[in-house]
Amino acid sequence: MPFPLIPVLAAAAGGAALFFGYEKIVKPKLAHPGAEGPLPGTVSELKKGQAYAIQVALAGSQPGAGGVKQFSNVGGAATFLKNFFQAAGFDLGVSIPTLRDKENADKFEAGLTSAWIFTATWTRPEKFVGGEGHPLIGMALFTPLPSKS
Repeated sequence: MPFPLIPVLAAAAGGAALFFGYEKIVKPKLAHPGAEGPLPGTVSELKKGQAYAIQVALAGSQPGAGGVKQFSNVGGAATFLKNFFQAAGFDLGVSIPTLRDKENADKFEAGLTSAWIFTATWTRPEKFVGGEGHPLIGMALFTPLPSKS
């Protein structure tokens, strides 16, 4: 009866290869995203007039604040992100920052750091977001969107 054993061994070998590939290639990039360049599809320099899909981390409860949630609802957090990125030089148009998925919605409700996504166009000639940051905004990833021309 060695025949049924072959698919099981092949699946186990494939799973091991995926696991080790993740551990050796993907995980180091996630732990140190600047060490080996930006993540696939993302950019480290911005281009004036280019539209981007943006993913940003919004901090949850701050350690010195006694565990108090920073925002009472999703709408307040979305407005904060929109105002911050518009002040930094992005035109969000009709885009509204949204929680990335249910897992991040649950994190937000629990007062933990959550990932938000939206689209925006960079309006400045500088290649980097400058100015003063905000302690509630963590790492942001910028993925260029195809142009309409």
